[in-house]
Amino acid sequence: MKARERVLRALKREKVDRVPLDFWAIPGIQERLCRELSLDEEGLLRYFGVDFRTVEPRYIGPSLEKKNGMQKNVFGVWEKEGFLGYGEAPLEGACTPEDIDAYPFPDPEWFDVTHLREQCEKYKDFALRTAPAWGTWWASFQLSQALRGVERFFVDLLENEALVNRLLDRITEFTLRVNEKVFEATRGYLDIYFLGDDYGSQRGLLISVELWRKYFKPRIKLLCEQAKSYGLWVMFHSCGAIAELIPELSEAGVDIINPLQTRAKGMDFESLSRFKDLVAFHGGIDTQELLPFGSEEEVRQEVRKAISALASSGGAYILASSQELMPDVPVKNVVAMYDEARKIKF
Repeated sequence: MKARERVLRALKREKVDRVPLDFWAIPGIQERLCRELSLDEEGLLRYFGVDFRTVEPRYIGPSLEKKNGMQKNVFGVWEKEGFLGYGEAPLEGACTPEDIDAYPFPDPEWFDVTHLREQCEKYKDFALRTAPAWGTWWASFQLSQALRGVERFFVDLLENEALVNRLLDRITEFTLRVNEKVFEATRGYLDIYFLGDDYGSQRGLLISVELWRKYFKPRIKLLCEQAKSYGLWVMFHSCGAIAELIPELSEAGVDIINPLQTRAKGMDFESLSRFKDLVAFHGGIDTQELLPFGSEEEVRQEVRKAISALASSGGAYILASSQELMPDVPVKNVVAMYDEARKIKF
């Protein structure tokens, strides 16, 4: 069975030969895996049996400032290896919606999509999804914190509704316009739109369901509706204990939940299995303790447990690590994860 067929059949809850597999890692460990296994990046994905490939627009806008291993993204926020919020919050002093409008938001024309069709054609046998690049994938919660400052933004949610709505709208409008460029350029090839925001801690949600429903659900729904108008599945990333939001995300149009941080409260496989009629799951093989410190046999046991809980009895599951693989994960455990998953036939 070809990779793309495997993924799409699994998402439709149809019979497949094995669980679909995905891969995500920070560059350091990906380079180490390639080196130790004597493979290039594409060879590594094929060695592990990864069923996905990513496509992303090319940034062609103004030069982005860099210093001390950090870089400003297109919104003017310092980030490091994709993590937001290093340094000052450029909108911390804003008081009104007009102050938000005065801020220099990025131009969607800074993103070139002319190469995407060729990229899609190259990987047409794989499930194709958008990549989280250049600040265009956040649904607005994390980015707003980085722009306003974490404490200031949390106060805003309760005390400055007009400012919050203008900020969230400006971010969402930009994202919709970039998405339109990408979706038009990849029409007929792209399968999955990937976006996200981190709403959970290890113990629970960072804001109440009521506040999330008020501010974020309508905008996520807009992004999902846009993707579905192009026939795409929607995969949503949120770290932490987000079980309370899974039905809400499903109502908004989300089809796949990532990354399944299974050590967070209520996010173990057994607890998540009650939602498998609502959404598909992606991820779940623990990067906090298991992959960095567990034995190969413990990794294999967890793979079997995940597949049994989430891919059986009508569930849809894509196996991957619960976060990006980090430098503390030994190669042998990564190999064990993929090897065990490929052994389990349906």
